[in-house]
Amino acid sequence: LWNAGLREACAEERIGLIEVADRMKGGGRIFGDICHMKDHGIEQKARIVAEGLEPEVRAFFGAEQ
Repeated sequence: LWNAGLREACAEERIGLIEVADRMKGGGRIFGDICHMKDHGIEQKARIVAEGLEPEVRAFFGAEQ
């Protein structure tokens, strides 16, 4: 429910959204407890965020390269 509401709010405000939850693999195995990710989960999440930001960064700096 939270993710659906976040998608809707971002669409209404025309704010970019990086879909992380839908792309995470490993289920409960990526967590050390109920809220803290293990290192391999954090690394996976960081890669997803970096991939989501890459087009924006390229577009921003593209004119200078």
